[in-house]
Amino acid sequence: MRTAALPFLVLFVGIATSHDGRGASDEPAPKDTGVEVIVTFHVEGSMRVRLLDNYLDLVREGGRVRVLARDIQKIEFASSRIPEDQEKKIEAALADLKSLDASVRQKAGARLLDFKELAYPRLKEVVSQKDPETFQQAEMLVKQLTATLPAGDLTPRTSDVVTTADGSVVGIILASHLCVSGRAIGQVCLPLNELRGLRLPSIASVDTDLAPVPDAPTTLTSYRKMAGQTFAFKVTGAATGNVWGTDVYTLDSELAAVAVHAGVVAVGKTGIIRVQIVGQYSTFAGTTRNAITSKSYGPSAAFRILK
Repeated sequence: MRTAALPFLVLFVGIATSHDGRGASDEPAPKDTGVEVIVTFHVEGSMRVRLLDNYLDLVREGGRVRVLARDIQKIEFASSRIPEDQEKKIEAALADLKSLDASVRQKAGARLLDFKELAYPRLKEVVSQKDPETFQQAEMLVKQLTATLPAGDLTPRTSDVVTTADGSVVGIILASHLCVSGRAIGQVCLPLNELRGLRLPSIASVDTDLAPVPDAPTTLTSYRKMAGQTFAFKVTGAATGNVWGTDVYTLDSELAAVAVHAGVVAVGKTGIIRVQIVGQYSTFAGTTRNAITSKSYGPSAAFRILK
């Protein structure tokens, strides 16, 4: 998460309409339910917050269903909700792929990789059109996203999936925002079209559950020949260290700093980081997240963070 700004945050105030569209006079304003979750953004990383909404209403085949916040274990938000401004940025980046300037094309490719599953369908369209000006680079970007995104993210998801201990509810969440609170942000309502997912925290500060997991190596350079394999390591977050990339990192990036940059573990806290070796990757985009600044880089062997 970039702590400097979150896209389209709507400040939560007592007179706002409730999460299912009813007026504030119909029921009290939502209060902190005590449910701590990690929300993941399409482009902006992840953030640990507490839910303010007491429940979510979904419409599905067969009618309307209500899920209590305290029962929610995980939500996969519909990826078909694309903010208009992000759609424009994707189109602008696609246009820049036609530039005669190689540096402009490279930056456009990095921006499209940042949009991940939001850009994937449009890149597939460009590849199918076989435009000689963009085909080669668009095809390369499609291959990179195919290698790094979970298979379920490669097809736009038109429904929300809310998972509880009793099973999953598939439908459309009626609310347009999810109201949350956090120490750094106060009380805010996050637009659903900015959210990729939500889950209960799976990382403990110091926990006996961490014991079977091996300590993380400083880097993953020795894992170069293990493309496609997934590993879990116990790591203590560090405020400094060499990091190249965002979400996908070079194998010589230092894991203690990567864990903080990716929003998986806080500085000084010990938790589990799950990684997948993805082989050669052509472009690494540098960003600042969670007070860690990563650097851009060219082709290199890579790994991605699994959240």
